[in-house]
Amino acid sequence: MSSVDKIKLDASTSTNIPETIMYRSGTGTTQLGELQIMATGGSQGDILLYDNSNTNRVRLFATGSGLTNWDLIFPGTPGATGQTMITSTYGGNMVWSSISTYVDPLTSTGDMLLRTNVTSRLPLTSTGASPTGATLQGLYLKVDSNSLLPNWGRQYDPRTISVLFDDFRGVATPFGDYAWLSSVNGAGAALTQVSSSGMSIYGYINGLIQLSAGTANTGRCAVYRTLTQPGIASNNVIDIEMVISPQQLSDANGTYILLVGCGDIATTNADHNNGFYFVYDSSVSTYWQARSAAGGTRTSVISSVVGFPVVSAGYYYRLRILATNSEIKYYIQSRDSNGAIVTGEMLVAIITTNLPIANTNVFGPVFKIYKTTGAQARYCYVDYWYSNRIFTADR
Repeated sequence: MSSVDKIKLDASTSTNIPETIMYRSGTGTTQLGELQIMATGGSQGDILLYDNSNTNRVRLFATGSGLTNWDLIFPGTPGATGQTMITSTYGGNMVWSSISTYVDPLTSTGDMLLRTNVTSRLPLTSTGASPTGATLQGLYLKVDSNSLLPNWGRQYDPRTISVLFDDFRGVATPFGDYAWLSSVNGAGAALTQVSSSGMSIYGYINGLIQLSAGTANTGRCAVYRTLTQPGIASNNVIDIEMVISPQQLSDANGTYILLVGCGDIATTNADHNNGFYFVYDSSVSTYWQARSAAGGTRTSVISSVVGFPVVSAGYYYRLRILATNSEIKYYIQSRDSNGAIVTGEMLVAIITTNLPIANTNVFGPVFKIYKTTGAQARYCYVDYWYSNRIFTADR
């Protein structure tokens, strides 16, 4: 064929539309099994489909270069309404496919999701439910039930949380901004405020208090608030955090026990009967102990089981506890005296027994150090206390 030769199927000029494409071979005709449209004049082969007025057209053509042979095989049926045509296997076999119905991953009006990876999602709920994974983290976004807009105007919503934070910068014993109490017993035992001047971890701020158990072998110093908070209710999440720094360890010159967290005994040298807290007691272990107590029965887990290092003198420990009425999680981070992180925050224990969940299992914030042997003073710094009781329904 010359550059102007064409095979033309034209319904406007003929009512005898051929069912096959024929070409002349000598004096006869041969039926084509396929139609090949070759490139001409440097342009790839194409097909032009015109509208009913032969004014506008759609052009189908192959790629100009780099083409590899492949087939496009259409389905044997016209498909159903709303279906799309997709390839089913390599080679161009086409099949009809229905568009998947969108499934909303949110279950309640006003919910939001935090996607942690392709398959894991963490819901933030406005309905008061306790979504898996969010409960212990306290991840609840308060949404107004009318506008479904988050309430950003407040630092926190008092209807769903109860917060206590104290940096111990007060001017009088026990140096807290809230209604803290103190219990001091024995020679040399004292509660004092420590200037952090020269401590690179804090710069030149106040806000450290020192609990000294004194020189008596049964000396004690404690800082606490009213110990009447009811047990962990089913619709509560309790999140507490504190920073403390034991300044000496127990040795032959003096041993002591340190209890920090939520408890119910502050004015005697005894363990708590109700609460959840951390313990340093070298007679049991040189590691931190996570402990829960309910009605005088206790469960303890030593932090060494997950590889957290032994307690070190002069280190600053950020201790965090997340409690529900089904489990309590204990976390520790350590920094040296210069503020450098030694061990990042680590989950060191999960306790599911002897949880203070009854209303009679009352407790409150307690920092307590008391001597067990020796005549040398032992003391501990306390930086701050933070607690947040989260309610999963408005109060």
